[in-house]
Amino acid sequence: MTLWRVFFILAAIFIMVGGPQHPGGTMAEMLTHPKWVPAHLLLLGGFASLLAGLLLFRRKASLPERTLWWLRLAIVGTALPR
Repeated sequence: MTLWRVFFILAAIFIMVGGPQHPGGTMAEMLTHPKWVPAHLLLLGGFASLLAGLLLFRRKASLPERTLWWLRLAIVGTALPR
């Protein structure tokens, strides 16, 4: 298995585990909830893994120019702060 695939799988796992943990309620309630920090750290790890996977995929793959354009767009979109 190539390394970029490992990062894609990690990204999926982190995002699937971290997303549902996000607490609901008002901002004050969410910030004081004990799962707020772990949920956001898992999501951050998921997006960091996705970015690493996309960058490794770009280095490894021989892709058509149109696909490379979309890949660059995905990398920029993943790297932008939320």
